[in-house]
Amino acid sequence: MERIAPEFDGTFKMYLDKTDSYTFKSQYIQNARLTGENNSSLIANDLDNILIGKRGNNTLDGFNGNDIVQFTGYSDEYTINKTNDKIIVNDNKRWQRYFNKY
Repeated sequence: MERIAPEFDGTFKMYLDKTDSYTFKSQYIQNARLTGENNSSLIANDLDNILIGKRGNNTLDGFNGNDIVQFTGYSDEYTINKTNDKIIVNDNKRWQRYFNKY
């Protein structure tokens, strides 16, 4: 499991994109986990990947392959909706904690 640096902000690519030199190595990553609290995204590759988000708003794109997204907590803490070709997962517990602060 590769851990993406907590200070990373933006979209981390796990596929070859010749305009981003880091992808010459990252294209071989199979499993990745975002760390830290920035709003970041992962775009996987053609491998069968395991993708893990973090705090903040994340977009996880499995690209190709048979991919797994891993969450922590109980399933009833999440709301899952399918819109067109996307599956949207909302962390209800995180929002509950946010609103309880005020």
